Amino acid sequence: MTLRCENCGQAVQPTDAVCWQCGWKLSPTAADVAVADERPLSVTAVLVYAAITLGIVVSLLLGFRALSRYPLVVLDPKAPIKPGWEFLTDQRQTFTLEIPPGWTWREDDLNGRLSDWLADHPPVGASLYPWNKLVDDLDILLAADNLEPETAEQVPGFVLVTRSYRLAEVTPEQMTAVWRDRVAPENLRAVSVAADLHGEAKGTAVLTISSGDDEWVCRQEGVAGRDGRYLVIACLPATLYEAHAPEHEILLSSFQLLLPPS
Repeated sequence: MTLRCENCGQAVQPTDAVCWQCGWKLSPTAADVAVADERPLSVTAVLVYAAITLGIVVSLLLGFRALSRYPLVVLDPKAPIKPGWEFLTDQRQTFTLEIPPGWTWREDDLNGRLSDWLADHPPVGASLYPWNKLVDDLDILLAADNLEPETAEQVPGFVLVTRSYRLAEVTPEQMTAVWRDRVAPENLRAVSVAADLHGEAKGTAVLTISSGDDEWVCRQEGVAGRDGRYLVIACLPATLYEAHAPEHEILLSSFQLLLPPS
């Protein structure tokens, strides 16, 4: 900013009291403005800017650290995200599962909701066969269901996520042998060894179970984890199996154990 004399227009210095050209007494207001424009930042202002910059840097570092610790999810290229379907991740961030619209879910430690629901639905216990007869530590971690669909478009049935430490010692090939040995041939629709989203082998079977007067078709899959083997089961009434089997297959294929960050 160039300061000039108000009388003759000659350039003057901010510290001049009078114009050296014509002797005009300079306005103190103009001189003060010029001096203020050239005045360096105060120590307080510098500290404020430094604190703001430090806060931004710390926030970014914490954000990157949190992201680096978050478990990794692998999307299934054969099962793109479907409109209305919802991804569930358990509270311990151990696994994720995609469920259809209209389904509700419960976990093992949510105010006893899961225990009450299991007691009121006998087909759920029947769906654990034959593994509930072979291991004593089969723990149900999560259940989701829509047992009374409001529309014909909604997917009926339920899904269970269970875990057993003892099943960790059983290979996928041994699981298929158990299904063939323990399930009556007329009730065993399919059995095989497949690969999960991480390329790990898993045993899988489709079988018919009875609960009271009702028949259900259940798909069971055994997925190896770092803390045991997870047995994931999806069931629906036998009368609706043909119409909704593909959706149940997609539901189970969406299950995956979350990978720790690299």
